[in-house]
This record gives sequence, C-alpha cells and structure tokens, in this order.
Amino acid sequence: MAICKVWISLLLALAVVLSAPAARAEEAAAAEEAAAAPEAVLTLHADNFDDAIAKHPFILVEFYAPWCGHCKSLAPEYEKAAQLLSKHDPAIVLAKVDANDEKNKPLAGKYEVQGFPTLKIFRNGGKNIQEYKGPRETEFTNFLEVAEKLRSDYDFGHTVHANHLPRGDAAVERPLVRLFKPFDELVVDSKDFDVSALEKFIEASSTPKVVTFDKNPDNHPYLLKFFQSNAPKAMLFLNFSTGPFESFKKAYYGAVEEFSGKDVKFLIGDIEASQGAFQYFGLKEDQAPLILIQDSDSKKFLKEQVEAGQIVAWLKDYFDGKLTPFRKSEPIPEANNEPVKVVVADNVHDVVFKSGKNVLIEFYAPWCGHCKKLAPILDEAAATLQSEEDVVIAKMTRPRMTCPVSSMSRVTPPSTSSLPAERRSPTRAAGRPMRLSTTSRRTRRLPGRRRPRRRRNRLPRSL
Repeated sequence: MAICKVWISLLLALAVVLSAPAARAEEAAAAEEAAAAPEAVLTLHADNFDDAIAKHPFILVEFYAPWCGHCKSLAPEYEKAAQLLSKHDPAIVLAKVDANDEKNKPLAGKYEVQGFPTLKIFRNGGKNIQEYKGPRETEFTNFLEVAEKLRSDYDFGHTVHANHLPRGDAAVERPLVRLFKPFDELVVDSKDFDVSALEKFIEASSTPKVVTFDKNPDNHPYLLKFFQSNAPKAMLFLNFSTGPFESFKKAYYGAVEEFSGKDVKFLIGDIEASQGAFQYFGLKEDQAPLILIQDSDSKKFLKEQVEAGQIVAWLKDYFDGKLTPFRKSEPIPEANNEPVKVVVADNVHDVVFKSGKNVLIEFYAPWCGHCKKLAPILDEAAATLQSEEDVVIAKMTRPRMTCPVSSMSRVTPPSTSSLPAERRSPTRAAGRPMRLSTTSRRTRRLPGRRRPRRRRNRLPRSL
C-alpha cells in the first residue's frame, strides 16, 4: 500500500516540479544552492543498472543524450525534483542513463527508448515497468489559463498528494483534473489538458444530468445555466405532489441515461414552481404531464398528456428527426379591419409573405412600456398609409407566439422588420424608434428616445 501512495505522489509531484515555469524565477536562489550540493539524481550505466533497479522498489529513470536540447532543459528541473522527492517517506529515487554512450545502448534497446528524453518507472525490482506520462509544460499552463478564466465561478487548486483527496487512491495513475460536485456521481475526472476540452469538461460536468425546476433555492444556479445554454433542451413538466411522480421520474432518468451521448440538456419541472416557464412557452396546466423540446434553432416539439412509458420512444423519434415542430399561436382574428393588422403564427405567411405587398411588422409584448409608447405612433402611421394598397403595417406579439420564420424568431420587443414586395426576406429596422409624418410620409427620429437595452440570458419571467 505504501508503494501505491508513492506512485501517486511521484506523478503529481513531478507534475508540479517539472511543469511550473512561473515558479522558476522564485527558485533561482535555491537552484544556485542546489548546484553546489551533491547530485540527488543517480547516474546509472550498464554495469550498475540492474543492481540499482533491484535495490529500489520504486525508481524513475531518465534515458537521455548529451546533445539533446530537451534533455538539457530538463536536467535542472529533474535534479530539483530528485532533491524534493528524496525527502519523501519512503524516499523516491530519480536516476539517469546516458543512452548515447555505446556501452549503454543495449539498455536503450532493451527498454525501447525511441526518443530523448524518455522517462520510465521501474517498480518491484523491475517487474513492473511503465513510461512516465506526466503533463508537459503546455498542459500545466493550459490548466492555469482555464483556472484564471473561470476562478470567479469555481474553486481551483492542485496537490501532489492525490491520496488526500476523496477517491484519491491507487486508481490515479497520471496527472488529471478532478472535479467535485454535490450531485450525480460526485467526482468526475478528465485527462485532457487542452484549454477548449477543459472548458467543455467543466461546463458539461458542473450541472446535474437532470436539472430540477422547483422551489428549492439551491437549484437556482443550475436553472440559470440551463436556460442560458444554447444547447437543445428537453423539459418534462408535471405535478410533483400528486399523481405518479415517482414512475415518471424513474422513466425520465432512465431516458436521460439512454440518450446521454446526445447533445441535449434535460430538466424536470414542477408545475407549481414553473409558472414563468409555462407563460414563456405558451403552455397550459391541463396539458401536463408534458414534455417539451426546444432545439438550438428555437424550434419546439411538444408531447402533451404524455405517459411515463412513452417518454423514451418520443425522445427517440425526436433524435431520429420524425417529429413535427410545435407552433404556438393565438387564434386568427375573425375581423382584422383595423389599420394595423394583427398577425399570429398561423396567418403570418398569408398576411406577410404571400400578400405581395410592402410590409412593416412590429414585434411587441403587452407588458413592454416602450411598446405601449410606440402603439399610437404605429396607429397614426397605419391610418395615414391605409389608402396605399401595396403597404401593410402589422403587429405580432412576442414571446407568446412562435414565429415560423427563423430570421424573425429571435427578436426582443419592441422590434420592427420591413419586407419589401420584391423581396421575401425581412430586414430588421435599425436605430431608434421612428415616426412617420402624417403630411410628408418622410421619417424623422423622436428626439431624446434611445433604443431600449436588449435583455439577454434571462430565466422565463416571474422566476
């Protein structure tokens, strides 16, 4: 057991000593002092190699060549590591072999040395031999870069004693990044030190596999990350306090495991706690239990009155591309005779795209103060232009309805888009709100009006 602990400490200690260039300036004085001391690194050759391996139960051997630039760079760091690890209880021995020396070349061939420097670990008298796979300087630098970038959201640290950490036992065979979390599997590891890979690993591992939408404030940070993500989202809504909640939960979590390799995030929500989400997505309580998917293009897929046994099959149909997007729409107005035409999802193509007319459409929200101020201006402009048969001024509520046109699906009220008759793709109006003059039809800006700030990364209203 003692040897196992030595193995862990060796790898992580070397990771720090050999891979911390930022600490070199601070260690300059110590290096000068060490230069005057006897070498801590054993020098081995063909005559004493076998005896040294048999004598030490654990020894790290560097095969080097005097002409190798990397070997020259490693030498002072390797010596410092040897001095540090010689104080370990039990001591860890570091040694070196000049593989360029003719009498030592048989050793290099025996242990398959194909480049310099090569580090090999010999245990139990040479019965167990492994190549050292500690991190290079770039890997440690990458870890520091990610830590600096994300330290406001996560706590970062490093250790040379993995056995001091939860689950830190002999299973740690090389330096790694270990993430601790209070949910799911509690501990998860990554051995990929690429910056992008580390960030993706942290992002994917730092939220539960299934985010819970209830009244527990501890879940709020995970809800924020869930709704801020651009990844596809699957959401199961039901009543947590009544009905067969446990059977739904078991089926849903089973589905999450089955589709764990898919690029989708999962949420389970209590109807009582998620009224804001219901309002945002245009859902009704009598549709529950329901499962809703919103993909990365904001298309939505809905299965209302879903049964626990239908969840897996329905999700499979989604991943196989067999589902038709769900479109929420208010009823088409029976009378649409006002100057400003009312557009809903079910008639947007007829009123806007198939009319052959020049269309100016406003996206608004009934609760928006800026929209309320713009309403009389839009009414005035529409009344003035009512005699123009090739002009339509319309309005459409957001976000209560789904716009089937992708270029119009992500707008923040109040927003306006114009569709000239000769083009069928909308152009979003830029700048501050405009007023149409009732006498000249020319436009002028409203003085002192500034474009409202766009809200980003918000949970559904009333959360």
